[in-house]
Amino acid sequence: MNQDTGETYLYAFTFLDIGLIRSRMKLKSRVLTFIFIIIPVLVIDQITKIIARNELQTGKVFSYLDGMLRIQYAENPGAFLGWGSTLPPIWRTILFSILPFILLAVLAASILRSSDANWSAVTGAALIFGGGLGNLIDRLIFQGMVTDFALMKVGPLRTGIFNIADVAITSGVILLILYHVIREPFKKAQL
Repeated sequence: MNQDTGETYLYAFTFLDIGLIRSRMKLKSRVLTFIFIIIPVLVIDQITKIIARNELQTGKVFSYLDGMLRIQYAENPGAFLGWGSTLPPIWRTILFSILPFILLAVLAASILRSSDANWSAVTGAALIFGGGLGNLIDRLIFQGMVTDFALMKVGPLRTGIFNIADVAITSGVILLILYHVIREPFKKAQL
């Protein structure tokens, strides 16, 4: 890759470069960003799950946008799309409660301790942490079950039933992937 191509590639992403790629965050900023993202994710996730349990447990189903969005109640003993729901309870506890707790603690510690972290890395990690914590709260309170309530369908494609925590986790993963994909060419261009 020649320098012109690299520069063109980098400038194509300048809309993300309002301090998102280049600037490193100080510890205080990382902690505050982490907290200010986690709290709303948790609050919105838990409120929507309470509403789902109160309003949808009777079997009500609501359809919006010509069937593209469906709201219905589901209890998920497994992970994403019900993966692992048929495992014995002890394995579900280990894989879906204990292991995620450890991974979330490691994620929080690593991103908060990283002097290289910038806004997009901290935001992505905080979204993952907030969503993971939201689902862990469900598992602790509801005997290993997570409340899910939304399903999307576009043509023949459809999602599994999900919740706000799942959206936060997915958004955080996408943001971290973009951060790493964009950061590598930027680091190479700096050499």
